[in-house]
Amino acid sequence: MLVTGVGTIGQMYVVPETNKFYFKDGNVIWFKHNPNVSSQFIKQLFSTNSIITQLHNNASITTVATYTIDGAKKTIAFIPSKKEQDKIASFLALIDQRIAIQNKVIEDYTTLEKEIQHQVFSRINAPHVPLSSISERVSERNSALESDNVLTISAREGLVSQLEFFNKSVASENLSNYYLLRKGDFAYNKSYSSDYPWGAIKHLERYDTGVLSPLYFCFRPNKEIVDTRYLQFFFDTKLWHKHIADIAVEGARNHGLLNMTVGDFYTMPILLPTLKVQKAIAEKLSAIRRKKVAEESIYRLFLQQKRYLLEKLFV
Repeated sequence: MLVTGVGTIGQMYVVPETNKFYFKDGNVIWFKHNPNVSSQFIKQLFSTNSIITQLHNNASITTVATYTIDGAKKTIAFIPSKKEQDKIASFLALIDQRIAIQNKVIEDYTTLEKEIQHQVFSRINAPHVPLSSISERVSERNSALESDNVLTISAREGLVSQLEFFNKSVASENLSNYYLLRKGDFAYNKSYSSDYPWGAIKHLERYDTGVLSPLYFCFRPNKEIVDTRYLQFFFDTKLWHKHIADIAVEGARNHGLLNMTVGDFYTMPILLPTLKVQKAIAEKLSAIRRKKVAEESIYRLFLQQKRYLLEKLFV
């Protein structure tokens, strides 16, 4: 039996034939495949651009796109011999297994990184100092239109260009009132989510300059006192969450934003060992992160290889 998602057009799953009972609802369409057609082959076929395009073109559009039986009947695909189907499906299944293994490697590195971060910061014997004592607020506006690189905060990639992240800019046309950030500057996004209940703080390292909405709190660390990489690793922990929880106005989470004053934010206590210790910690944690980034690159290469093979094998 085969089943494909409706709200998410074209997501295909193979249901093991040994399982006899399933709950059906309006979000799936069930197919019983022809014995001469490999179910695993069809699953891979539905991942190709050709089939996905047909599914979207034949979808029924109301408030969401819906793949219907009528749309299914209009889908055209070349089906080789059963022997060839099995070869293609088996080959691609091996790549899927390798992709799954690589994803598990990344998950393990993520867990390891968090555990080591926790151990490192829990062992630091150093005073806490207010954020205002080691940084200055960035209030410079992009009035001269020095930069048109509109930034957004990504949990994984930090401060990244909207054009890279969204494939478009979602900022206002007039960027003159946006904050102008320079490499090494930090920004606090007051938007919260289930994964980031107290927002996220990231620093600019990809570009020389960028601009951010005035909704963000932006600051520039004093590099004679604090190492930028150390500070970012500190903000990757939960050590600053209690401060935000204490200063955010209860019941004021309107429109997905935490409500607090700028002054209260800059009283945030920062765990600050000597600059030498900071740099040593940053280098240790950076080595782990570089390894994880390398594994993520391998993962993306496997995905590219899978996409290439899909388009070459299904013609």
